Amino acid sequence: MSENKELADVTFGAVTVRPMSNDVVIGKKVVKLTPRQSEVLAVLARAQGKPVSKNIIGRAIWNEANRRDKSASPDRNILIWICYIRKALRGTFASIETIHQWDIPVHARGMAPCGYRLVVGHD
Repeated sequence: MSENKELADVTFGAVTVRPMSNDVVIGKKVVKLTPRQSEVLAVLARAQGKPVSKNIIGRAIWNEANRRDKSASPDRNILIWICYIRKALRGTFASIETIHQWDIPVHARGMAPCGYRLVVGHD
């Protein structure tokens, strides 16, 4: 993924993830996120509501140095980031849905046991 694409704003419905600002605009509400949380949410927003496996999320945001560090666990970190993003999105019409492995197309599964998708309702 090119650096410009990773840093570009991503819009899905009434949700705009702004990685450069580390926030998300949902309707008229601005929610602050950490840099990693905004990266994860941008990956989900780029999928436009389609399921994204943890493997795909990890590859999109996990740099090569972290991949070589066997003590670092992208799966665990993704789970934690998703938890914090869900807390940040409370009270808005956007949420993150857990998708179990059988809901993810075979070509997108990789080794991930599950994935996520961004769900955007109406304000």
